[in-house]
Amino acid sequence: MDEIEKAVLEKLTFAESLSSILEEVEGERNVITDVLKLLIRKGWVVTVEDRGSHLSRRQIYYDSDHMETYSYIITALGLKQLGH
Repeated sequence: MDEIEKAVLEKLTFAESLSSILEEVEGERNVITDVLKLLIRKGWVVTVEDRGSHLSRRQIYYDSDHMETYSYIITALGLKQLGH
């Protein structure tokens, strides 16, 4: 796992919006979004739909052209990769 993958994973203990991730992780937008897509494919991160005060639900499919409409959270597999 490279440093940017680790930095993104560490920010996703709680569901985070793309804008929040972009603010907190150092790097260019396209690099960070590509890393998020990779982490999703690996099963280390899942997308959740922001429902305001309602509980978010896991999304099986997401529209990668509209990544800003989702929030992201680390999975148990992702936590394992971080050594937790």
